[in-house]
Parts: sequence; C-alpha cells; structure tokens
Amino acid sequence: YYWPITQDAKRFVGGANTTWQVTNWLTAMGQAGMDVNNMLDQSIDPANVVTWINQSLINGSATQVRGQNMDYSAQGNLVATHPLPHWSDITTSTTIGGQYVNEQQHTTSASGTQLVPGTASLATASANKNIGESNQTVITVGGYVHEQLAWKDRVFITGGVRGDENSAFGSNFKLAYYPAISASWVLSEEPFFRDHFGNHDWLSSLRLRSAYGVSGQRPGFRQADTYLSGAAVAAPGATELTAVVVGGTGNANLKPEISTETEFGADLGLLSDRVSLTYTHYSKTTRDALI
Repeated sequence: YYWPITQDAKRFVGGANTTWQVTNWLTAMGQAGMDVNNMLDQSIDPANVVTWINQSLINGSATQVRGQNMDYSAQGNLVATHPLPHWSDITTSTTIGGQYVNEQQHTTSASGTQLVPGTASLATASANKNIGESNQTVITVGGYVHEQLAWKDRVFITGGVRGDENSAFGSNFKLAYYPAISASWVLSEEPFFRDHFGNHDWLSSLRLRSAYGVSGQRPGFRQADTYLSGAAVAAPGATELTAVVVGGTGNANLKPEISTETEFGADLGLLSDRVSLTYTHYSKTTRDALI
C-alpha cells in the first residue's frame, strides 16, 4: 500500500542595485527586489487499493493545494556627506529615503473522494468535493531620515525617524512613527588612551556605545477589517443557495505593536585585535501587543 504525498516548489529571487555619485558630497542609491515562490502540494489515496490498515479508504481520495507567495520591494535614498562649515573636524551625513514593500499570498485548494479506480486526478472524484481560495495582499509605504555627526572619526552621534503607512492598519490609524538615536565613542583613538596603552598590545581597541530606538510589528492581514465570507445555505427542495456571513468584525483602531529598546555596551580588541570581546546590555518594552 502506498499513499504518495508530493510537493513541488519553484522559486525565483532577484534584485538590482544602482548607485549614482551626483556630486562629490551627494550620492543617490536605489534597490529593487522580488521573491516569487510557487508551490504545489498533492496527496493521493488510490481507489481499490486496500490493505488491513486502510480498509475505510477503499473509495480513494485526492487533495491538491496550489500556493504562490510573492514579495516585491523597492527602496531609494539620497546620502549627503559634508564637513560642517568652520568645524572641519565634524562631518555630517544626512540620509533621506523611501521604501515600498508588497507582500502577497495566494492559495487555491481542492479535494474529493470516490475516485475512478486506476486514476489519480481530482477530475474523477464524485463525492465530497471541496474547493477553497485565499488571497492576501499587505502593502507598506515608508519614509525615513537619518542624520549622523562624526567627530574626528572617533565620536559618532546618529538620530533618525521613520514613518510607515500599512494597509493592515485600522482605518482610524494612519502613520506609525519610529524614532531612534545612538552614540558611540572610540576611546582607543584618543591621545590619552594611546599614552596609557600604546605600548601594551593586550588592550588594542575600545569602543563604548549606547542606543535608543522604537520599532513596530504590523497587524496581520484583515485583523483590522470587517468583512463577509461566502457560505452555502439549504433551501426547500434540497437545493443550496449562495449566501454571505460575517467573516470577521475587525478593529478600526488597530495599530502596530510597539517595542521600545535601550541598550549600551562595549567592544574590546585584545592582543593586537587577535581576540575580540563584545558586551551588550539592553532593556525592551512592548506595548499594544497583537494577539
């Protein structure tokens, strides 16, 4: 006795990058990519193939599920780098950009029983026929701006904010904002560090860092929507009529799950950077959790 279960998958992943040096201080960059995954799952229980473990399956059955997951993304930004006027030791780097993400999932399924003996096609099923279809599309459009200040390539301060609009948000909620700021200090580049440790290779580099940031997790597909689903209802005369039922009530005020995180740490290089140590301490708080 055999019950073949197969899965066929065909996937394509592709992307492209482009960079344009507009001037000696301005750079434009663009990225685009796609990930398309096609899958076919099939299971066949042949008719009239009977053993002691499958006597109840004599009529045979077949199930087929076809799925396609597609992710498309595009991103572009401008980066401007220039020393501050009258402060040549301080360099600024400003980034302005935008991003588009399109996530899709499409699935169709079919099953049936009482197959014609010797066949393995759903077309020969004569009972318990079922079909299903699911389609999901979630689109995110975001913009961001980052600013970094660097002093003598040893002290760095970075701040930024990102705003996202997502099709899964509730209709009463619009943009989600995610600010972030970080700072780092390469102590090993300071003259006093070299004076004290310059002749000792056991501590060759030291960097201190800290950061604060806010991130978000979008709701799932249709969690915020009120929608109808198709259904069949019995009518007099043993007939069925097409009808609709409430598939979900949704929440028009649904917004993303927000996580706030603070961290600080240090990076050490030992024995002329042959050995490295990293320490990080962080605290994370999540609110408006999605269930």
